[in-house]
Amino acid sequence: PGSYTVAASKTHYTFAPTSKTFNGLDDDVVSDFAATLNRHKVSGRATRPDGSAIVGATVALSGSQTATTTTDSGGNYSFTNLAAGGSYTVKPSPANYTFAPTSQTFNDLGADQSAAFTGTLNTFAIVGRVSDAGGRALAGVTLSLAGAQTSSATTDAAGNYSFQNLPAGANYTVKASRANYTFAPTSQSFNNLTSGQTANFNGTLVSYRVSGRVTEGTSALVGVTVAVSGSQTATATTDAAGNYSFMLPAEGSYVLTPSKVGYTFTPQNLSFNNLSADKSADFAAAPVPTPTPTPTPSPTPTPTPSPTPSPTPSLSPSPTPTPSPTPVVFTIIGKVTESGQGLSGVTVTLSGGGATATALTDASGNYSFAGVPAGASVALAASKTNYTFAPPSLSFNNIASNQTANFAATLQAVVAFNSSALSVGEGDGQLRVTLTRVGDTSSAVTVIYSAQSGTAKRGSDFVASTGQIIFAPGETTKTFDVFITDDSFVEGPEQFTITLAAQAPAVVGAGATATVTINDNDTLLVAPNPIDDPAFFVREHYRDFFSREPDDAGLQFWTNQITSCGSDAACREAKRVNVSAAFFLSIEFQNTGYFVYRVYEAAYARQPRRVEEFLLDSRIIGDGFVVGADGWEQKLEANKGAFAAAFVRRDAFAAKYPTSLTPAQFVAALNANTGGSLSVAEAAAASAEFGGASDTRDPAARARALRLVVENRAFYERETNRAFVLMQYFGYLRRNPDDAPDADMTGYNFWLTKLDSFGGNFVNAEMVKAFLSSSEYRTRFGN
Repeated sequence: PGSYTVAASKTHYTFAPTSKTFNGLDDDVVSDFAATLNRHKVSGRATRPDGSAIVGATVALSGSQTATTTTDSGGNYSFTNLAAGGSYTVKPSPANYTFAPTSQTFNDLGADQSAAFTGTLNTFAIVGRVSDAGGRALAGVTLSLAGAQTSSATTDAAGNYSFQNLPAGANYTVKASRANYTFAPTSQSFNNLTSGQTANFNGTLVSYRVSGRVTEGTSALVGVTVAVSGSQTATATTDAAGNYSFMLPAEGSYVLTPSKVGYTFTPQNLSFNNLSADKSADFAAAPVPTPTPTPTPSPTPTPTPSPTPSPTPSLSPSPTPTPSPTPVVFTIIGKVTESGQGLSGVTVTLSGGGATATALTDASGNYSFAGVPAGASVALAASKTNYTFAPPSLSFNNIASNQTANFAATLQAVVAFNSSALSVGEGDGQLRVTLTRVGDTSSAVTVIYSAQSGTAKRGSDFVASTGQIIFAPGETTKTFDVFITDDSFVEGPEQFTITLAAQAPAVVGAGATATVTINDNDTLLVAPNPIDDPAFFVREHYRDFFSREPDDAGLQFWTNQITSCGSDAACREAKRVNVSAAFFLSIEFQNTGYFVYRVYEAAYARQPRRVEEFLLDSRIIGDGFVVGADGWEQKLEANKGAFAAAFVRRDAFAAKYPTSLTPAQFVAALNANTGGSLSVAEAAAASAEFGGASDTRDPAARARALRLVVENRAFYERETNRAFVLMQYFGYLRRNPDDAPDADMTGYNFWLTKLDSFGGNFVNAEMVKAFLSSSEYRTRFGN
């Protein structure tokens, strides 16, 4: 018989008894053990980088067992009674912190473990833009940050500001302020900041009251016309108490000039520069003195001769005639001012009684008309090139005294063609047209140009026929290009015209129309059609779809796509179709022409018309934008933003969407036009652009909400085929689908149905191929 010890073991278990010993074993025995699974804990501490405790952080346990706990006042946490052998991951929740490590895992737990975490408090930014009622940037606005942190920022030239590195989880309020402005909303608050936020504000320039009283001696003088000139023009008439008033926008400069027949005024005018408060402007009136007529001398009586004794009768003497009285005449004087200063060289015309006279203002702006007969009725008007005048004219009826007639002048911005007769060779490829601005050059002005067919036809003889030109402050010269098609027709000289339309405050001068002559360069009656040349074909696509000349790299790339086929006619035809379709599908067109298409569909539930809407607006968005050029993404975004801001201010849009609509109503109306493309969340996001306002008067928010609708992906995909077909007409045929030779939308609907039936596959639908080979397209360039 021997001695034996039996012990049980298994990883992660404890056994009782730990072992049994049998001495002198001489028979079978039973040795039982009770096993207990070991239990362990995972504990640790959450601290900041400086070692201070993070209290109340949630720590989650996952894996073989799940649980959550929170750190105590010392930042400590613990998970106990964890079954040995399990796998466990401990992870602190962000709770506005970023933790390092983000989690810790313990596989095959065999002992108590420690898992410490260091949490760094997250920081975020609050950024935004401040704009005026027209969506233009407001610089110099002070943004005040209050709450867990206080700070201030000032908007830059683009109206932007930012508050960086704001600790998460805290509450903040941003408020905008600038002298002479009110802001909507008045402030924006962000509680428990958990992400970057945007706070935009719309500033409205306040108006101040400029008022006064006109008196004659101590009495009120009624019926005096007080004219305002300068940043704004207006007139008011004094009431029975001699009072008048104007509400004028702040920060403007104004000149007030009183006038009334038969009176002079002290002072002659009053000026207010950079208006920043209510102002009072009183005037004292005095009657113009009536000149005393020169008395007519009584005739001296002729003595009667004494009778003589002569019987011869004497003749009676002839009576002496009474001299005619001297006519009574008066003088009309006045002064013409610009911003309170005398303006020379103004022609003042006096008319009445079938006669006219003119006077020219001197270096101080003064003029006069002498010898105006008493009882006459006359009118005076001031004129000078590039100026308007307030009042436009003054009348005096039945003049009985000297009169004063003052005018206030305002310089205009006048835009015109540098030359009204232009010529270009057909082979030159393009005509560069120069515009000039004279008069007021202090502010930006916008001009729209549009070319009309004559003997030269738009779309065939010339393209890129409409566009927008913006003169920046100080600019006096701008140019634009009209593309000339070097076709193969023998035509002789042909002409078309270009007209200008200026947007206020600019006006179009005498040179509002230019006539262009295209001098033909063709002599062969039968010549190849240039559209069959690959480089010509590609160049025309840049002009037709992008409204610009090709960049060298793009021209070479797309031309090589066709010429790589060599003499393989089938290959070249297929490549021409693919190259052509690529222009519609390109990033450039999708973000210009197709963007404009979707704007009109979203706003008005209709497609744009080609010339007056699509071509102009596409060129506005595409101005200066070439994919791949330095900064092209930023340029595109700026163009889109400016276009949307201007679009929502157009009269048609404002009439369709009154500002009394709530944000939800505004977005719902746009969404209905898209066929309900927006999801509930997307519609809510668009409505949120108004920052909780009860109406939609904020034009910047209107523009942002419109863009969210227009750039919705579901809407984008819904309209792709419809736009693709429309661009066959706009791009290749240079007309609307229902223009001659079509009379309705039958042709358009045919191709849309066919494209839809092929799932948008333009190759299988043979749509692009059909338009490229159509006689209407090919005869734009040759036979």
